Amino acid sequence: MVVEKTNTGFSAYSEVYPIYTTAESMSELVNSAYEAVNFYFEEQRTNQLIIRGEYIQKVLKCFSKY
Repeated sequence: MVVEKTNTGFSAYSEVYPIYTTAESMSELVNSAYEAVNFYFEEQRTNQLIIRGEYIQKVLKCFSKY
């Protein structure tokens, strides 16, 4: 996930999947990104568990910098 500071808080988006979200604080962004990833992969039933698990690990690693 790419994380950006905005005038109103933060935004995050995936360069791989059509997933994006915004929030006023970093903690809200982490929760929102987690929900957005889960929502996307609930809609994408193909290889759901493998892909979601791998991507969530990447998302958490990205946010660990903050």
